[in-house]
Amino acid sequence: MINNKTILLTGGTGSFGKEFAKLLLKKYTNNKFKIYIYSRDELKQFEMKNEINDNRVNYIVGDIRDYDRLLNLKIKPNFIVHSAAMKQIVTSELNPSECIKTNILGTQNLLNYSLNLQNYN
Repeated sequence: MINNKTILLTGGTGSFGKEFAKLLLKKYTNNKFKIYIYSRDELKQFEMKNEINDNRVNYIVGDIRDYDRLLNLKIKPNFIVHSAAMKQIVTSELNPSECIKTNILGTQNLLNYSLNLQNYN
């Protein structure tokens, strides 16, 4: 199913993203596919790259809240797994505008990006 496919994993350095990437790499050892870890935390990307040393994994610093950044990705993923979100209730309650920007506007940006992929050259 994922042989020769490209996967964009938003929030890829978070708890879900990291485990999902590990699962794919473990389960599909003989497949040729690429995972693009898309997150805004360069330190977590650095740490994850040191933990997961696999040439099928690529790292992109970016934020789903920045639609222009998404449009400038030079990849055309076959699959998008969206795990970028503010998930801590207390943090979201204390920072509602940041939660809205990430969880609502960021998700909308990702949906618009995915619809725009058909125009990718």
